[in-house]
Amino acid sequence: MFEQKPSTVFRGVAVISIAVAITAALLALVLNQRCQSQFKDTLIVYPGAELVSEAYPFLAQQRVELYSVDTPEVVSEWYASQRAAAMRERVVSGDFSELPPENWIISPAVGRSGSTIVLAEVCP
Repeated sequence: MFEQKPSTVFRGVAVISIAVAITAALLALVLNQRCQSQFKDTLIVYPGAELVSEAYPFLAQQRVELYSVDTPEVVSEWYASQRAAAMRERVVSGDFSELPPENWIISPAVGRSGSTIVLAEVCP
């Protein structure tokens, strides 16, 4: 009869555990890269807006902050019209696979006139 030594069983468990950890890490890297790439590709940047900051942390909220001299009302109206046009285009084409996100927050700029535009998306 075949007898297995306990050390070979533990070695096998260790190898499988390492393989699972490596696979999970690679999956996380691929998902993060995909999410960041999709966020950057679908950014709708307000015309004439200045880049204030951007952050693309690993598996967290992707964020771009912009500044515009226009009022928050004007900027909000422009973003709403851009999203509405994109939605109409999706309805006409029948392709609902990539709906435009409503991922913006418009607020009055602090310490100066104009608007702060924050575009953000959470990567799972």
